[in-house]
Amino acid sequence: MDFFESHNDPNDVLQSVNRFERMIADQDNYYVDCGEFQDIVEHYITKSEFKKGFIVLEFAVSQHPSNIELKVLKAQVLLGLMKYKSALALLEEIELFEPSNPDVLLMKG
Repeated sequence: MDFFESHNDPNDVLQSVNRFERMIADQDNYYVDCGEFQDIVEHYITKSEFKKGFIVLEFAVSQHPSNIELKVLKAQVLLGLMKYKSALALLEEIELFEPSNPDVLLMKG
């Protein structure tokens, strides 16, 4: 999924965001689909709430450790948080698996 390419209705995304925020507030932990995590993170990215996006990604990557799209989003959030060295290291890791990923190449540039 390319940046900000949501296939869900904006109301569905807001419901997912609210459900995730309740999970955090209740100190609960349950399974969330990769696509739903991506939509939640992209919601926070569009609002420049990178710290919240990073929190979501910590949960997302723990549940889906091999998902490349989540790792690409994590690199984007790290860039938003101005953690350039961490972002570059993650992008180089992703590049090992997907050397021609256009999102990775764009962020490295």
